[in-house]
Amino acid sequence: MKTIYKVSSFLLTTGILVGSFVGFWFGPWSPNLDHRARTLIVEDHLEEGVALFQWKAEYALSKEAKHTALWNAARTAALRSESISWIKELLNRCLEEEDFLYRADAHAQLATLLFEELPRESIKHWEWALFYGHDRDESVSWRVRLAMALEAEGKTTEAIDVWQEALGYPASERMAHMVLGRLLLTDDPDMSVYHFQKAKQLTEQQDQAAELGFRVAQFEVEYMENLH
Repeated sequence: MKTIYKVSSFLLTTGILVGSFVGFWFGPWSPNLDHRARTLIVEDHLEEGVALFQWKAEYALSKEAKHTALWNAARTAALRSESISWIKELLNRCLEEEDFLYRADAHAQLATLLFEELPRESIKHWEWALFYGHDRDESVSWRVRLAMALEAEGKTTEAIDVWQEALGYPASERMAHMVLGRLLLTDDPDMSVYHFQKAKQLTEQQDQAAELGFRVAQFEVEYMENLH
């Protein structure tokens, strides 16, 4: 009897441990869940993959884990789905979360999505993206897109204000001078000339820097060849 009891206890304990492990590994807290979701997506099972991310979010143990899972679901759909309504639903679900960690990205994604269908709505989302992500590297391109969207909607004064802000960032400075030169050509020709001249100077500086870099690299190549 003792032997049977021990065997039964061992089998029961083993069963519980195996069951717990299987439940954990294939459950919403599994470290393998993201990999499973991405595998489904790569295999063209987009809805199933997104559903896994949403399942993970539903049972997340922390706000960060929940927000990351929701953002993964929305971002994946935005990249791979052609259903605008579904993408909007997922992105808006993200923005319903209090203090959503990826709020700037979600607004930027919505702005891109709505640009042709609802340009004015798109402008609002670009503004929110910059509000929440003003210190992000992506804010440079977001600002440029906002300015372009404002001009496309005929809001030239607002567009000029945004391009003026873009002057403060090296990555968008030359483009901002070029566009401001064009926009001010009729109403303020003197400022237009100034901006075109600044754009020309920046172009020349970039060309000179590129030429200098090329010469330095060429010298290094020749030097290494002479060593051999």
